[in-house]
Amino acid sequence: MNEYVIVFSSSFYMAAYARDRLQQAGIRTNLMKTPAQLFGSCGYGISLTTNAQGLERVKAALRQNQINWRGVFRLENERGILRYKEA
Repeated sequence: MNEYVIVFSSSFYMAAYARDRLQQAGIRTNLMKTPAQLFGSCGYGISLTTNAQGLERVKAALRQNQINWRGVFRLENERGILRYKEA
C-alpha cells in the first residue's frame, strides 16, 4: 500500500467534488492542501492509501464523473525525507 495525492487544476470545490464522488463509489479519501513544491503554487487535492490496482479504480471513477486531475503523486520516504514522485 502506498500513499497517493491527486492534484486538481481548479479550486477547492473541484477537489471536494472529487472526494464526494469517490466516497459515493466506496473509496475513502481525504481533502488536503497540496504542497507548493508540486506545481510551484498551493492548491487542493485528495490523498488516499491504496495499491496500484486501487489507484486505477480511483482514476476510472474520476473519469466516469468527468473529473480531470492535474497530477498523481506517490509519497515516498527517502531516508526520513518525504518526497512526492509522479505516479
